[in-house]
Amino acid sequence: MSGSVEVKVSAGASPVSIRATISSPHVQRVTIKPDGPAARVHQWTGVGEGAVELGSVQENRSADRVFTVTVESSDDEGQTFKPSAVRVSEVLTASRPAFHVVTVQAENDGDSDFDDALVHFSFIG
Repeated sequence: MSGSVEVKVSAGASPVSIRATISSPHVQRVTIKPDGPAARVHQWTGVGEGAVELGSVQENRSADRVFTVTVESSDDEGQTFKPSAVRVSEVLTASRPAFHVVTVQAENDGDSDFDDALVHFSFIG
């Protein structure tokens, strides 16, 4: 179980919005690494139930982009982290311009609901 997945975002005029939420009694750590040599890595850590916002950011889409998303959890209040199971889903509207939502879902407490951490990428076109 790697705990990491790549999200590919096509080029466009508007930015991609990235938002991470958590719903877990365990500490969650979400790391988003955009492609490119000068890219700024975003890392958020927290704990909470009920879709607590962990962090958000916007990134440009002047070219096709790849974001590596890593989700980890801790059972010892953040002393050590282990990779979460992750999966990706995508919703694309039929409207023009199309609205994309790519969601990285993470599971780490064994109930298989894949809602312990969610990372949403949303963009137009």
